[in-house]
Amino acid sequence: MDVVFDMVADQRNEPSYNPVMTYSEKLTDGPIDVGTQFRATTTVRARPVQMLIEYTAYDRPRVVASTTSMATADIQGAITFSPHPSGTRMCWSWEVTPRGALKLLAPIIALAGRR
Repeated sequence: MDVVFDMVADQRNEPSYNPVMTYSEKLTDGPIDVGTQFRATTTVRARPVQMLIEYTAYDRPRVVASTTSMATADIQGAITFSPHPSGTRMCWSWEVTPRGALKLLAPIIALAGRR
């Protein structure tokens, strides 16, 4: 469980397992903990989207929570980790608050997120 947590909690690793994240860098000094910030880039509809991620909770190896700010939305949520007979179970819950014109699509975004 520790290995999975450490891999996921370090946002710099995400481009290696998430094909839409193309870049991630740690902005703050010191070990990863509450307050750690990352700058990342994802690709949405073939366009780069910049984001700032800040950890709001960090309880190794059980939970990492964050806020993510980008031009089109703000996201708050957490990933929890628990032991499972076949390895580690990860569960995530995110609250997406669209900005600008995307506010009109909030009901559709909510439906897509439930999947």
